[in-house]
Amino acid sequence: MTIFISVLVLGLIPSIWITRNYNSFISKRNRVDYAYGSIDVMLKKRHDLLPALVKVVQLHLQHENNLADKLMELGSQTDQEMGPVRQKIEFENQLSHQLNQWRAVARKYPAFRSTENFLQLQASLNEAEEQLSAARRAYNGTVFAYNTSIERFPANILAKALGHEPLAMFELADTARETNFVNV
Repeated sequence: MTIFISVLVLGLIPSIWITRNYNSFISKRNRVDYAYGSIDVMLKKRHDLLPALVKVVQLHLQHENNLADKLMELGSQTDQEMGPVRQKIEFENQLSHQLNQWRAVARKYPAFRSTENFLQLQASLNEAEEQLSAARRAYNGTVFAYNTSIERFPANILAKALGHEPLAMFELADTARETNFVNV
């Protein structure tokens, strides 16, 4: 009887450990997906502002059509499926760079900065950027927890066997970090 109990315990403990870790990986991965969905919502909101931005630039700054063209090009790409997170991060870095250029152009023209359209757009972009920043922080927190759980010993052995790979953080390039329209 004691042999039966010993075999049962020796088989049960690893089964419980595997099940617990497997469920933990899945739960953390689902949290990452949920947080990524929040980023997608905020990016959609940001992208929806691009046509208004292009229109404002075209109306008020006829000689800055190159910037408007670049923004329109990026705006047309926002409707396409971006693929992996790394590709989306690169795209968002390009978009943030163009928004920074828009900010620099706006600084050159005080009359443009004081128009009602510009002020409304600036407020909308500020709000979108703040919400996007919060969504990125939440996403990166969940990615950190997930990556930590699959990299810790001995769970890393199980994670590797199950095909769990570390995920990329949603980090912005240095130029994208400067996107802040408050001081335009």
